[in-house]
Amino acid sequence: MSSPSSGTGFAEPRLEMRIDLNVLEHLGLKMYTNLPAVISEYVANSWDAWATEVDIQIPDGPMNDEYEITIVDDGFGMTIEDVNKKFLVVGRNRRTDEGDDTTELDGETRKVMGRKGIGKLAGFGVANVINVWTYKNGKYVEFELNYSEMRERASDDPRVKTDYEPTIVDFGVIENEETEGSVIILKELKRKRAPNADYVRQKLARRFGVIGESFRVVVNEDPIEVGERDLKDRCQFIKEFDGVAVDDEGECEVEGWFGTLEKHSTR
Repeated sequence: MSSPSSGTGFAEPRLEMRIDLNVLEHLGLKMYTNLPAVISEYVANSWDAWATEVDIQIPDGPMNDEYEITIVDDGFGMTIEDVNKKFLVVGRNRRTDEGDDTTELDGETRKVMGRKGIGKLAGFGVANVINVWTYKNGKYVEFELNYSEMRERASDDPRVKTDYEPTIVDFGVIENEETEGSVIILKELKRKRAPNADYVRQKLARRFGVIGESFRVVVNEDPIEVGERDLKDRCQFIKEFDGVAVDDEGECEVEGWFGTLEKHSTR
């Protein structure tokens, strides 16, 4: 990214979210207690933002106060208005708000992956702080969400929603920058050992069938390949399809395979 210009030319933005921590904890964060699930949510958001590449950094360690996991994408990015009206709205149903579960760009179509509107806060399942840097239309903003601070502001009455203002870290203008995008940094992780990057890679490979030339997911500078899913070798029975016609005219064909496992597996 280019360096910010001196003098923003606009007032410091104000960010605010309203949240029911009781709902978030019991219906949301309990789903995101493992790192692959957390990172998957941010990769899905990158896909929805028409990113072509997601770059994930998972350091080997050591696990100290400086340890961070970073997810960078080249998607649409967000304006201040986008952050307030979309990102900070917990439980926002994108399909309902925008009237469709697909998006189009330059003649291509993507099916929206985001579902419950809480995946953007999935990081709180494994970390105490989520740092967000995002850039769009020549302007950027960086802010932090701190779960401990959110809990301190929470009302004892579960019927009352909490008003929370994320901390503005930085904001400004970037000149001569053609690309847009966002950066998510997970800080203060709730674990004693460094994550296994290879394990995360395999889970992401299995989760995202869209990985390919138009959507690359890179972990520690190494792009994830389809073969890393390691599914076929585990199957007891396999049926392959190579150009099998699925209509009477023979205009549509299917290629691929499906397999069955001898026993149910959660891996």
